[in-house]
Amino acid sequence: MYIVSIFHEGCPSSSMAAEPLNPERKCPTCQTTFDSTNPKWTVNRLTCPIVETQLETACFIVIKPTNGSFRNFKIGDDLHIGISNSQGVVYSFWTKGVEIEASTWQNSVPLLDLRPFFFGNLENIDNCIEFFVETQKMSQKFHKSKYRETTPMADFLEEVDDKVDSNRVLDQADYLVNQFEKFTHDFREKTEPECCADTDSDHSKCKKAEEEVRRNKKEIVNVTRRLQKAIYSLEMMPSASDLLIALRDKNAELRDTIVKLSAEFSTSSVPIPEYDTVDMKCLLGDDQVADQKSLLELVKEEQAQIERDLNRILLECEILLRDYDHYKNGLKV
Repeated sequence: MYIVSIFHEGCPSSSMAAEPLNPERKCPTCQTTFDSTNPKWTVNRLTCPIVETQLETACFIVIKPTNGSFRNFKIGDDLHIGISNSQGVVYSFWTKGVEIEASTWQNSVPLLDLRPFFFGNLENIDNCIEFFVETQKMSQKFHKSKYRETTPMADFLEEVDDKVDSNRVLDQADYLVNQFEKFTHDFREKTEPECCADTDSDHSKCKKAEEEVRRNKKEIVNVTRRLQKAIYSLEMMPSASDLLIALRDKNAELRDTIVKLSAEFSTSSVPIPEYDTVDMKCLLGDDQVADQKSLLELVKEEQAQIERDLNRILLECEILLRDYDHYKNGLKV
């Protein structure tokens, strides 16, 4: 079921209704009977919580009726719940355990966006889901009778997947942790604090920096609110599809960039190299290993790029909002 807004050309008022529309519906201003074939009538569908494609459920907790669809859903009917990874593949628990479905969750309702809980890191979401699924599979194997009594734990771990080198996996995990600890130490020690009494005795520099941060945050909040207000208004206006799509895309891009800018450091968000340059040079020789930037330098460059992207997006938002103001004022005239 869709909610639509109805406009009659030349009349200042609009109305809302649910599809299918009543053919006897009339304009609230001039009382003209609605005619879907008349070009003077404009019908726009409003945003619907039911997504049309499964890809739109990516990184959401989603629900759908256990049987049928929401079009024939009645109060009291059972609902099925699932969790979707970054590719829109839904994991749900059913009679045979965890089911993985890539094509049967269209026309479902996304309930909760998981990205803010993982600071926008889609890889972390996928890893957590896969870890849960693999843990359950391992638990099921462990509780079979042959593992409960006859097979030692070491043999069981080897039998879970004989194609995986467990020692190598552990070594890789240790390497990631060690490199991340080095990075956090360097970040604390080498990153210049905002307030430095030796070079800023009157604290003018730190006050200026704090004021700039507050001003930037205020600008982001104001632009976000104006975008949301413009999108809501355009959804109620006829013939504004191109501008509405542009504002929605820019709003989503701004939200994703803010998430990246405020994300905390983790082993998955920091670009940890595949090997330690110093160790590899000691092993192979200086001329056999190419120099590369330190992890701290890479992170600083990445943060600087995100800030540049944020400034660019804010400027593009301002341009679109000016177009919206012109469009709105043109309708008033």
